[in-house]
Amino acid sequence: MMNTKDKKNIFTKLAIIGNGFDLAHGYKTSYSDFVGSIGEKFFSAFRSYLSPRDATGTAWHNFEEQVELIFETFFQKMCSDEGLGDDELTNFNRIFEDIKEELVVYLEKEIDRATFTKNKNIQRYLDIHTVALNFNYTLTAENYTQNVVYLHGSLREKEIVLGYDPQKADCLAPYEMIRWFKPIERRRLDFTRKVRRDWGKNLSDQTYDELCEDYEMFMNSMGPDSSPMDELERLKHGQYLSEIIGMHERIRNLERQYNVNFDQINEIIVIGHSIKSDLNFLKHILEKMTSLKRVVIFSFIGETKESWESKASFFCSYCSNVEKVMY
Repeated sequence: MMNTKDKKNIFTKLAIIGNGFDLAHGYKTSYSDFVGSIGEKFFSAFRSYLSPRDATGTAWHNFEEQVELIFETFFQKMCSDEGLGDDELTNFNRIFEDIKEELVVYLEKEIDRATFTKNKNIQRYLDIHTVALNFNYTLTAENYTQNVVYLHGSLREKEIVLGYDPQKADCLAPYEMIRWFKPIERRRLDFTRKVRRDWGKNLSDQTYDELCEDYEMFMNSMGPDSSPMDELERLKHGQYLSEIIGMHERIRNLERQYNVNFDQINEIIVIGHSIKSDLNFLKHILEKMTSLKRVVIFSFIGETKESWESKASFFCSYCSNVEKVMY
């Protein structure tokens, strides 16, 4: 894992790593693999919130789109005369939390099952000047470089981001309705990471659970008619939370958090990322890359022309030199 305490690192290449990276190494980490292993019955409660037309798709980005559709329906009901049942949102969030927990267990078993073999073509593109933005939860990328930023958490941390990249934020929606927004989940991940750094070896499982519960209660108290600072006084670890209220906007600055100057990046290597799953986040990063000269996108045998061209067209807005290479 990347050492963030070093002086500013001089990285000129950025690797964007997604689930296809693990698939290329023989790990069964696709959404369909996960569903097949856990069983359709486990997902029946989740799919009961979808129409038959929407309950399709076997890729992670389809799953994320389905979650977004569910919450759009919740929000529409909340704003209509129909209203939203008191337990409807709570029940769905419990179902989604169960899916997250099962995914971590499944991936841990899958990584233990398969034998890692290094891909020589990938190694050609990942050198000491490369920093990897890893959207996976597995530690596979560390077999190629130690300069890895786990944007969505990791199996090592046992805290992961699983949700969707909202196309528009419903500012009137309560926290329980937007808690699976990836930006919101990244904030929670930042919080848990800070807890571990601050408390170190003195952090017991019980204290960690209490801190996370207090964080959720505080976030849930935020709204147009609430007084979140009053809520802090009622929490067991409210004083600690009050010290980091202003942390989120500062910590989201990746350049400071991971010692990376994005304006020095001149090459991007995309390995197994569909792009559409994290479109808004990647746009934010690319807007900082004023020196970008080349984009390399890995492809696999069987990938459709439409799939590759969709990714290429996204990067063409930022760089005219977009190349395809095969795993």
